[in-house]
Amino acid sequence: MNKCNINCYGEYQREVYVDNKCILHCIKNDYQKDRNSGLLSSFYNEFINYTIEQVFEHSELFDDKYSKNEIATYLKSGKFENDEYNKALKKSIFIPSCIHFPKRDGRDTFDYLKILNLFGQIHFNSCEFYLSSLDLKNIECFFQDCKFHDRWTLYDYGVLENEDNVIYQTCEFTKSVSNYTPEKSTELAIYNHSQFDYTCKFNENLKFDRAIFKNRLFNTEQNNFLDENSTKRLKFNKCVFDKEFILNQYTIDKFIIEDSEFKDRFEFQSNSVNDIKIQNSKFEKVSIFTNSKFIELYISDSVFKENIDFRGSIFGKKHELAKSPTTLKSVIIDKSVNFRNVKFYYGLDIPDTKINDLSSFLNADLAVEYTPRDTFRRLKHEFDSIGNIIEANKFYHKEMQKMEEELTKELPKSFSEWIVFKIHDFSSKHSQDWVLALYWITTITFLYSHLKVFLCQENTEYYIIPFVLNILVFIFIVLEFLISKYINITYKFLSTIIIYFIYGFITNDFTLKCFSNNINPFSIMTGHDTLTFSTLIYKIIIAYLLYQFIISIRQNTRRK
Repeated sequence: MNKCNINCYGEYQREVYVDNKCILHCIKNDYQKDRNSGLLSSFYNEFINYTIEQVFEHSELFDDKYSKNEIATYLKSGKFENDEYNKALKKSIFIPSCIHFPKRDGRDTFDYLKILNLFGQIHFNSCEFYLSSLDLKNIECFFQDCKFHDRWTLYDYGVLENEDNVIYQTCEFTKSVSNYTPEKSTELAIYNHSQFDYTCKFNENLKFDRAIFKNRLFNTEQNNFLDENSTKRLKFNKCVFDKEFILNQYTIDKFIIEDSEFKDRFEFQSNSVNDIKIQNSKFEKVSIFTNSKFIELYISDSVFKENIDFRGSIFGKKHELAKSPTTLKSVIIDKSVNFRNVKFYYGLDIPDTKINDLSSFLNADLAVEYTPRDTFRRLKHEFDSIGNIIEANKFYHKEMQKMEEELTKELPKSFSEWIVFKIHDFSSKHSQDWVLALYWITTITFLYSHLKVFLCQENTEYYIIPFVLNILVFIFIVLEFLISKYINITYKFLSTIIIYFIYGFITNDFTLKCFSNNINPFSIMTGHDTLTFSTLIYKIIIAYLLYQFIISIRQNTRRK
């Protein structure tokens, strides 16, 4: 006779039922198929035999007072009305190992749940479950290295003592996990013990509706973690957390918190979330979202009584089209929010949000095209109020850029105002970039000096080459003007050197004598030149650029 290749219980190794497995350890099917084939009734009978062997192997109670035959007769009777036997079983521990528990129905006479409910402590070791729940009454449980093939409903089991003090350790849930919801709509499911350690694996969703957690939902004392923790969807609706909530180093597709309350610390660090929504919820203690990656984050109508920390986090994806900006709408933050060194690739929107301290946006990078102008205005005002002029100027610049975008959308109605903003941006990035202003001063002066020397030439034998070079320089400067917001300081320096050598070649003015005289906007007042219209235009442009150059330098210390 072939034996099961899993050690059932020593000398009582059972014969193979299917695929080298006995009826206890073989894969199970849907309820109707297993019931009609007789598997469920056969499983029940064999499970009783297995239970008897396990009980007498791990308990001295029955060896002293009851015989194995007595307990076997009692369990096989199916009545379970002997209080003396029941009390003895409640004091014992049952350790089923590697059992594949099939689907069940409480109306069946061969329902194995009746056997399980006789015990006071059960340690499920490397078991697999094909049913969606086990309503174990007043039993301390510990599921270790177990696998759940169907959706799984959590009941408020007692916790069997273990190192991490959790119900589920190193378990795999192939489908969704949810709490047991009381029949009365006003009741909340209560969980008195921590449910999972961080080595549990969730292949689908985690959803909790109308539940109170008296202890941490996730817990570990051994600091054991999987290399990659993930779940598709994590949702809390109308939940209350009395103890701290800690979930770090997870990959989550969607995380939703609605109408919930966190009475202790909320820690959500080093996570990667595609979509996170927090609505109408309350956080009593510190909330930490540091070093995380969020594609989309939306918080609305919520209250944070303590600080929120987003340091080092990233919102959105670089070089991708924005879906929607990071949004804090109608949020009350009683203390401060920390966005230091945070990148907002999709921008930031904080409408109707009360934040007592906005100053912690130091080195925050906000995408201008997706951030509302009011956000930049508020941040500029906040940094101004604490005397951080440099940071205030950064947000002032972004505010001006947004204003320019708004004017662009209103063209041609807003053309006169738009052209002023455009020139202001091109010339000095709204008085923030003194290098750009200096670059235009030197470049335009070189061009003007080229043309002035060239037009004053009496000898025409070298006419063609200087003319071509001047045209090329003019085209070069026009192109630079069009792309000025995209070129960096190194390019500006190199292009200025090139133009200088072309200028020196044409004019033989390598000492910049003519250049220096031209750059003075008031030179016409002391010199003997007549004022032509072209000279007037040049002097106006240079005067404006010099003003922008001075203001841009001044902006790094004060704006007003």
